Formats: sequence, C-alpha cells, structure tokens
Amino acid sequence: MAILSKVGAVTTEQPKFPKLSQFYQSIKQIVVRKLFDQGWLLYMIGFFLGRAIILSSLSPFALAFLATTIITRKQSAFTVFMFLSMGAITVSIQQTMYIVVSGIILMFIYKLFLNKMARITSPVIAATLVSSVIGRGVFYVLEGSIVMYDAAILATEAVLSAFLIMIFYNHSLTCLIKGQR
Repeated sequence: MAILSKVGAVTTEQPKFPKLSQFYQSIKQIVVRKLFDQGWLLYMIGFFLGRAIILSSLSPFALAFLATTIITRKQSAFTVFMFLSMGAITVSIQQTMYIVVSGIILMFIYKLFLNKMARITSPVIAATLVSSVIGRGVFYVLEGSIVMYDAAILATEAVLSAFLIMIFYNHSLTCLIKGQR
C-alpha cells in the first residue's frame, strides 16, 4: 500500500547544473526570437525554395511561397523575395530570371489591385497563376520558340503554384507565422 501512495506524488527537482540550464534557456530564447519572431526561418526556407526545381524545369515552390508570405506576413514579403532570388542565382540564370520576373509581376499585381481587399487569398491565387504564366512565358519568348511541350509545362507550373499556395497557407506556413510550436 505504501508503494501506491507514492504514485500520486510529483516531485520537482532542480536542475543539476543550474548555470548550464539558464544558458540553454537563454540560447533557446534567442534562437526562437531570431527564427520565428524576426522571420529568419522564412528567409532560410525561401532561399532553399528558390533553388527547388522538379522535373528539370518546373519551379512552382518559389512563387507559391512568396504568395503565401504576401497573404500571411506582408512586411516580410520583399525580404523573402530577395532570398528566393538569391537561392535561384545559385542554380541558373534561367531560374533567376523566372523567379525575379514572376515575383515582380506578383508583387506589382498585389500593390496595384489586391492590397485594399479584405479577403485576398483567392485573388492572390489568381494573381499567382497570371504571374507564373507571364514569367515563364517571357522566358520561352526570349528563348525563341514555344512548342506544345512548353505550353504544357507553363500551364502545369502555374497550376502547381496555385495548389501549393493552398498547401503552404493551410498547413505549414501558418504554423511558422503564428508561432504554434
């Protein structure tokens, strides 16, 4: 019976190394403040998504991430755009040109038409479709010729960008922005 009476008792022990524990807590607070509150985690993710290419030519992640940042954290959108561009520079000039042109078009559409709207999620998705098509279309026009395969890639990339906005907005990025750790 004596064993059962000890089950309900909770003892709180002091850390064995209080200075080390305080140091760990202060480092943890600094890291959390830098990554989440100041947005450095968004910037690092942006850099790596600027580098992301699938099927050797599709890059829907960068524009979708930028659009989601515009929806959720407008004050960080331009910095995220710069980190996306820096990531694209490390891949190729074509990747950089696509992200820069599409990102500028998306931010231009947002500033001109969408920044006064109360609910901007659906219009930003449409603006992302338009900016992706124009951005990739400029790349194909400058390249010289557009064949049916290029048009299919262009449409696929635009639709993937719009779809990824919904995924980023509803799941992962919302947790990062609101600090639900």
